Amino acid sequence: MRLTDAQMNLLGDAGALVGFHASVISTFELELLAEVASRFRRGARSAEVTSSEWAVIEDAVGALRAAERRAPTGALGISEQGR
Repeated sequence: MRLTDAQMNLLGDAGALVGFHASVISTFELELLAEVASRFRRGARSAEVTSSEWAVIEDAVGALRAAERRAPTGALGISEQGR
């Protein structure tokens, strides 16, 4: 499937949060995020992501956002609100 605006925003959040909270996701999730980000950089609108990959990405970003909420001041102030 091609990426929607909401999915592109989610990938942006992942990119911002992974530098602060990568330890809360698995190596597999981290590598998948990197692979999809690479596809996105080569052609944002035409980047293809399977539904299985997207399910893993959503779970990983959920874990990253939860870690952000638990951080004392929040590394970036990114939350699920408004996304």
